[in-house]
Amino acid sequence: MIDTALNHSEPSQHIKIDFAEIPSLTRQTLPLIAPWQSFSTAPRVLVPVKTIDEIAADKTLALAVQKKYLRVRDIFDLAFCRQKGAVPRKDWVYTKAVQYGEHVDAELWRQTTQRVCTHIDSGQFAKEMSRFLVPNLYDDLMTSDAFLAYCADSVDYFMQAMQHNDQTSPHMDFFS
Repeated sequence: MIDTALNHSEPSQHIKIDFAEIPSLTRQTLPLIAPWQSFSTAPRVLVPVKTIDEIAADKTLALAVQKKYLRVRDIFDLAFCRQKGAVPRKDWVYTKAVQYGEHVDAELWRQTTQRVCTHIDSGQFAKEMSRFLVPNLYDDLMTSDAFLAYCADSVDYFMQAMQHNDQTSPHMDFFS
């Protein structure tokens, strides 16, 4: 468990890091930089990471199999992955479901989309995201109907891809 807060005006977080004994399907090496550092001033620490497509596959499965509560960060992260060009990988999601012992089917993907849309429409998504975003970013994103619609559409985009092979969608720029 890690507690974070850059200063008292920013929300603090308790970050729980989970490790699974499930191997990654992809690997790339990227420089480690903090959000406030530019690439040119960052220390040259290189770390192995998953590709954005595999992160999206993890988030797609995680969001769908959450039974009791929706983890709002998974909704936000799927929108972010889509913004960064992640392509839904049905084969990876289903492989991961088998590895984790999860049963997935078309009805699960439909129900997930409905649950997320209800959560966003109720205002709970925006309210819960205040724990994760600095105030100015929260104000920019969580008060934007277009961004909230993009989050719902992004979840639908990935959930639909688990049922079909259609992987086309308009690209909007919220994270630049």
